[in-house]
Amino acid sequence: PGMRKLWDPRTEAGMMIKRFSRQEVLFYAVTKGKRFVASPRDLAGIQKDYVEPDGSCMIVQTSVDDADLPEQAHMKRATLSLSGWHFKPEGPNTRITYIFQIALNGSIPNAVVALATTETPLCTGRARDLFYERGHAPYVRHENGREPAVIFQTESVTLDHDAREYRCTITTGQRIGDSFEIVYDRQRMYQPEGGIQAAIEGSPAAVELEDNGKGVLQVKTKAAGETLTIVIRPR
Repeated sequence: PGMRKLWDPRTEAGMMIKRFSRQEVLFYAVTKGKRFVASPRDLAGIQKDYVEPDGSCMIVQTSVDDADLPEQAHMKRATLSLSGWHFKPEGPNTRITYIFQIALNGSIPNAVVALATTETPLCTGRARDLFYERGHAPYVRHENGREPAVIFQTESVTLDHDAREYRCTITTGQRIGDSFEIVYDRQRMYQPEGGIQAAIEGSPAAVELEDNGKGVLQVKTKAAGETLTIVIRPR
């Protein structure tokens, strides 16, 4: 969500609020308004990820009502009927399909609606261009068939003003020595000559970090029941 505003001109902000499982998260997003014409829109939604046997990945989002995310007085709550991404490997390439259906709700000029309608289909191309230019954000790599005891709370990435900070908050499980990997981009986001600086906030003795220098940071638990944040920055 932190990268979306870099490829979607209608997005003001986006963030993960809560993780229910490895595949399900609650998110919050704010879209830009038009001064004196249309107020900003916000939405609260649920996202679920699917990985298919052929390697395809599908990301599905829809609006939800959540007591922790009430409507704001200066915004209009939009209704996201469906947002969906489908990534399908085709040899050395990836076919990307994007589906988006939203009700902006409230009074809004036709010109603003038309602008959003024409900009949204271009998002796939902008996301592709951003990937080629700046690479991908770090992410937790989940292996199919292997469930770590670690509880993943939230992930976020900040790229404002050339800052490249990734934060992953976890709670360690009961299995000491359990491990998982955070994959980062060595070619563009964290270039080879600099690499990364990894730090632990909260309970530094609860995990051990090992960077292989090739784009993988291994996290191994050393204590149970500790909540901490792993932070990745450019060196």
